[in-house]
Amino acid sequence: MVSHLARLWHCREGSVAPLAALLVTVAAGSAALSIDLGIVYFEKAELQTTADAASLAAATYLPDQAAAKKAALLYAEKNMPAAEHGMVLAEEDVVFGVWDAATRSFIPQTGAPMAVSVILRKTVERGNAVPTVFGKLLGYDTIEVGSSSKSAAVAGGVNPLCVLVLDPADSNAMDVRSNGRITAQGCAAWVNSTDEKALVTAANSEIHFSQTCVAGEHDVDRNAIYLMPPKAHCRPKQDPLRTIAPPTVGACSHNNMVVNKGDKVLDPGVYCGGLKLKPDTTAHLNPGTYVIKDGLFELSSNTVLTGKDVTIYLVGDKSRIWFRSNSEVELVAPASGPLAGIAIFEDRAAPLFRDHEFSSNGIKKIEGVIYLPRGTLQIDSNVEVLADSAFTSLIAQRLQLESNARITFNTDYDASTAANVSPRLISLLR
Repeated sequence: MVSHLARLWHCREGSVAPLAALLVTVAAGSAALSIDLGIVYFEKAELQTTADAASLAAATYLPDQAAAKKAALLYAEKNMPAAEHGMVLAEEDVVFGVWDAATRSFIPQTGAPMAVSVILRKTVERGNAVPTVFGKLLGYDTIEVGSSSKSAAVAGGVNPLCVLVLDPADSNAMDVRSNGRITAQGCAAWVNSTDEKALVTAANSEIHFSQTCVAGEHDVDRNAIYLMPPKAHCRPKQDPLRTIAPPTVGACSHNNMVVNKGDKVLDPGVYCGGLKLKPDTTAHLNPGTYVIKDGLFELSSNTVLTGKDVTIYLVGDKSRIWFRSNSEVELVAPASGPLAGIAIFEDRAAPLFRDHEFSSNGIKKIEGVIYLPRGTLQIDSNVEVLADSAFTSLIAQRLQLESNARITFNTDYDASTAANVSPRLISLLR
């Protein structure tokens, strides 16, 4: 082609007209190709964005495959209506499986899926292939567009979220002081505060989450130890339990109840003025909801508290938890019902930043969610509290570990009778 153009250019007897016509044709073809490729690029980007949204929506319903597939199809329709785009997502293109983090690949499987793959397409077969503008001149009326299996949108829960700190703006929202340690290698922590010192870890503290994310920034002592370095400027997480209705508070069943020494079996009810266990007391809670109204829920030294299928509800300005030194606690949240999976529930109208104190080394088990949306959980113990729990999740306004304090978050959900309503991190995996 170049040699022909050169001969035409240097031909004294020829005319520039043929050359000009050829150049115009080439330029027009290039422009036409650019326009069609631009349209295809736009369509592909729109399909990918919709696939991302559909996969994220579906993943929130896992492991319920029917609900997840319905969500994917609904989001595809909302973003790219069939009336305008044709059918971009077919049921067979919503595939369930697991995500292999080591190979960064999606593996289809039918049992207990933890991830979902979504592929959107515009094809001739579906009657919605992208029409060309100028490609028709070259015999191409349409172009098929879609995500290949390698670029499919894959979303799922990589890590359960075992600690969520809700404070939106203050410093030291999560504060781990010298020699404090959190062991939580199977789950993630999220701090919503946008402050430049939202997460503070002092000298020799240890934070062993599989993922730590902060909306603001973190002040990490150089001698602090992290399993994974914290990530700054993450998007804040909404309170996942914000829509759970609190229990109804009826008339007082007990007033200023104090249990002195010996063994005692307690029943659900409204404990006005609080509930206090004095030293050398063993109390067993029968299944149900225990409303602690306008008073402390206090365990003195050398007390034992046990209960299964139990929720502690804290309501009123004076309702706080104080588990003193040498008290022992073994509580398991309900397996079903409106408060399923919630072991401790703080009133959402409670005063902000009030302290709930775990000051004992004997807090062995609280299985379920510790939900303190207005309060600060303060840990002051020098052995691993909650280490015997199959799983525990914490949602609190703030979390503070005093010097030498220890806490463990396990994630063996199948080993507990408590319902698993723990928050999950749903994210795009590919």
